[in-house]
Amino acid sequence: MNNNINSLNAQNFDNWTNSEANYKKLENGEEIEDFKMFDFNASSYSSDIKDFAQEYINLYDNNGDGVWNREEFINMALGGQDIPDEYKEQISQFLGERFDALNLDNNKDSIDAKEFATELFLSDLDLKKFAETDGSLVDSLDGKVDYLQYNLNADPDYVDYDYIQELKSAIYNNFYAES
Repeated sequence: MNNNINSLNAQNFDNWTNSEANYKKLENGEEIEDFKMFDFNASSYSSDIKDFAQEYINLYDNNGDGVWNREEFINMALGGQDIPDEYKEQISQFLGERFDALNLDNNKDSIDAKEFATELFLSDLDLKKFAETDGSLVDSLDGKVDYLQYNLNADPDYVDYDYIQELKSAIYNNFYAES
């Protein structure tokens, strides 16, 4: 796949994650179509998702270093929208906690493609199938992001937050951590 297609898909993902229509569907308990990041291939999945994560990071990487710092992450999470002054401190703290939850390596100042790929990996993982198949990743992944799971993964108030954090660490350590 060439970079223009990857960049376009990353932009489409950004539009999907920041869609007012999807947010309203989520609020109303309606189904939201999963976002297809790429065609699923078990043998290249971890690198495919890392490449997709990098393309998405590039959309909001203002200084060109290939990672998100806290401000770039907050900008991404807000879809590039400005925060009204009266909510700036509260929203920055809230999103800063999510930034911290995504940090899986020893560099707590940035989120790289491996860390964000881990988040996307979890958002693709069908937790029910994963449990039913005794942890079979191949049977539980399809290259598509689930909107609800994507929004819940970094939420400390999510009932399965601790389990998700354990899975996140296991995925990161098995697929992306430096040995």
